[in-house]
Amino acid sequence: MRLIELYVENFGKLHGFRYTFRSGLNVINEDNGYGKSTLTVFIKSMLFGLEDTKKAKLEENDRKKYMPWQGGACGGSLTFSVGEKKYRIERTFAPKASEDTFALYDCESGKLSDDYGENLGEELFGINADGFERTVFLSERRLSVKNDNKTISAKLSDLVGCDADVGDLDAAVKLLEERRKYYKKKGDTGKISDIKAEISEVELEINDAHRTKDSLPEKQARLAAVAGEIAALEKRLAEFESQRLARASARQYADKRARLDEARARLAEVKGFFEGGIPSAAEIREAERCADECRVLTEKLGDSVAADSDAALCAEIGEVTALIDGYNAERTKGKPKKAYPALFASFGLLLAAIVIFIFTENWFMCAVDVGCAAVFLAAAVANLTACKKAEAPSEVVLKIRALLGREGKSHTEESDYLAALLEIKLRREGELKRCEDEREAARGDRLRLEELIRARDGFLSRFHTATGDPFSEIRARIAELERLEYRVRELEGELQGFATAHGINEAKISAEELRELTAEDRSALEAEINAKRREFTLLEREIRTDCDIISRLDELTARRAELCEERDKAQITYETINLTKKYLTAAKDSLTAKYLGKTRAAFAEYISAIGNDDPELFSMDTSFAVMRSEGGNSMPTEAYSLGTRELFSLASRLALVDSLYEKELPFIILDDPFAHFDDGRAALALKLIKRLADKRQIIYFTCSKSRAI
Repeated sequence: MRLIELYVENFGKLHGFRYTFRSGLNVINEDNGYGKSTLTVFIKSMLFGLEDTKKAKLEENDRKKYMPWQGGACGGSLTFSVGEKKYRIERTFAPKASEDTFALYDCESGKLSDDYGENLGEELFGINADGFERTVFLSERRLSVKNDNKTISAKLSDLVGCDADVGDLDAAVKLLEERRKYYKKKGDTGKISDIKAEISEVELEINDAHRTKDSLPEKQARLAAVAGEIAALEKRLAEFESQRLARASARQYADKRARLDEARARLAEVKGFFEGGIPSAAEIREAERCADECRVLTEKLGDSVAADSDAALCAEIGEVTALIDGYNAERTKGKPKKAYPALFASFGLLLAAIVIFIFTENWFMCAVDVGCAAVFLAAAVANLTACKKAEAPSEVVLKIRALLGREGKSHTEESDYLAALLEIKLRREGELKRCEDEREAARGDRLRLEELIRARDGFLSRFHTATGDPFSEIRARIAELERLEYRVRELEGELQGFATAHGINEAKISAEELRELTAEDRSALEAEINAKRREFTLLEREIRTDCDIISRLDELTARRAELCEERDKAQITYETINLTKKYLTAAKDSLTAKYLGKTRAAFAEYISAIGNDDPELFSMDTSFAVMRSEGGNSMPTEAYSLGTRELFSLASRLALVDSLYEKELPFIILDDPFAHFDDGRAALALKLIKRLADKRQIIYFTCSKSRAI
């Protein structure tokens, strides 16, 4: 078989990828992350499909791992040739295997071909996907060639012409071993040990049943004795109970009489509350109405204007009047005229004249000008001071502004001060008049309040109330009085009826008859009866249990015989399984040795070519495990370094491929399998690969230029 071309629509990170293969050697030397491993899985999936598994880890679930990263349909096509015919596989993969698609086309006719089915890989090579990957896919992660794949064993047995299937022999030996462990495991466990343990348990039960049978008559005699003791104790308790009931009736009468006396005392106490007579509902409502109206008037009068508010209003009116008068007085005075600019100018002219007179040495005129200049300067300063003083607000204006600020009129212009002050004065005078009117109206309310208080207090003085709501208390006391009167009548009738029913004469009841019989004696008697009853119940239960155990003697004896027979049969079966396993293992080793010779010969050729080792030093068992002779001892590959182990594994894999595929030679995929080889062995391995490429197609992936071909 030869690969011709592949096209990846979407698979893992690959998208729209196409590659054309040559006969012989195909080298793909790219950096890590290029998708080399993804391509190897794609080729295998085109031939064998993707496994449908529920495993959660991506490394164990190719279907989940290689769903397209960028979305879109997962799959593509692979063109290959078998003999003289050329085919193209087209597959798509979905999250569920049931939704996958498969098509095979004959490239010459372009039509669908039924030469092979969906399981195309097995039909071509006679081996499943796992066996195919264990042979033609070589990578640094999977060079082991241990034969644990059933289809590899089956194919090898077919190649040597054996009718038996080595894989089936392996499965049979495995099943026999599992069955042998079912009967006997390490640590003396298994079916045979379980049967022996059950026999021991049954024998213990049989011995217990015999001992129980011997002790049964003694328990039955004790049961009869306890029954007699219980009967005698119950008779004594009945006599005690008769006396107790008679005295209990007397005590019940005394209790009822005490409740009647208590109710009468409470009734007398409630009647004492109404020494002034029981008021009618109308009287209570009228008094309560007076109290409510008192509260309303009290609250109303509490909100009335106090007398001292008149003085405050009068003081405010006087203050506003004084400010109006002061402000009018300031307005009549007027402001000084601004003469200081002209005076300062005249002063400047005089200074200039003084300078001129000094230069001309006219000292008389100079002295006159100095005097005039001094007069003008003094006049200018005086005028300037007066103007500045006139511009600053006076004390009256400051008081007006403060008052307007308190009234919420802080932004009033000075020209509006007089109007604002007049408005405040008029408002204060109106408030003063309203206060006087309210006080006049409150005088009538006070007279009405005094009248209502006299009516309310006159009613409440008849009762000695103790709560904040006296009217509710009075109503509650009236209701309690009615209830107590009814309760007293009821208790009187009940007491009379109880005395008649039990024949009680109150005058003849003594203190001794009211005393309860010794509770300690009764408790002791009841405790003794209960203890005897518990003993009787336990004995009765033990006897029933013993009878059940004794009744199983025949069943237990038969079960022991049955288990002994089962133990003997299991022992015979176990010995038979051991012999069968022994003979099958010998047959499997004999059969495997028939096809091992060719693989060993091929291994010797490859180990010489790659490792420069003497083939005579190596041996290979029927599971393809390689051993190397060191000083006369056979050493397993695990004893060597990683690079040496992979050298042995590579030679084994190539030898196995030669043995498996004689008719239809498959391609070989090498995914950087020489990463752990030293330079010398890597060079020999690459040389061998070139030689193998002369007779078969090889796809070689590497990320290292030093290992490129």
